[in-house]
Amino acid sequence: MKEGIKVLLIIFVVLVISVLADTIQAKVFDNNPLLKIRYNRDGGNVDFVDKGILVYTYVFTDGRKVTVFRWEKYSPPLEESLDSQDNNNIESENKVSLNINVVIDKLL
Repeated sequence: MKEGIKVLLIIFVVLVISVLADTIQAKVFDNNPLLKIRYNRDGGNVDFVDKGILVYTYVFTDGRKVTVFRWEKYSPPLEESLDSQDNNNIESENKVSLNINVVIDKLL
């Protein structure tokens, strides 16, 4: 009887260690969990979500990954906000080039 309890305890400890190792590697390296269920997302900027036992990994269409714990509140940024950030970067580049042109015109 005691051998059966030892075997069950060893199996339980191995399962707990494997789940913790999977969670740590996913969170530390911002990687996909090995024990997961993958949900494909249609539309938007999230390509798919890997739902592990203790973590979620969001993979975006541009290749970025974000790994969060299940109990953390996380909302992926909307596609419009990403586009507006790109537009703001383009506008700032245009302002810089415009300022350089103004300085050059004043020097000449």
